[in-house]
Amino acid sequence: MLKNIIGKVFGERGYISKKRAELLALDDVELISILKKNMKPRVLAAFDNLLLRKRCIIETINNPLKNIFDLEHSRLRRFNKKSYF
Repeated sequence: MLKNIIGKVFGERGYISKKRAELLALDDVELISILKKNMKPRVLAAFDNLLLRKRCIIETINNPLKNIFDLEHSRLRRFNKKSYF
């Protein structure tokens, strides 16, 4: 899904994984997400932290749009077993 993306990707806690972050880093993609409670804190740039906080606003806007246009949301996070990390 991120083959032609370069830059930063903001995700949920469920996307956190060292292996996933390393694989994305090879393609010049930086994975930024909120840490789980049992994880060590890390330093984020101020701008990255701001964008991470704005993510909830985007989700709030997307939800009514999904309802208006009757779009389905799948909880599937992998396309095939080989792409699962």
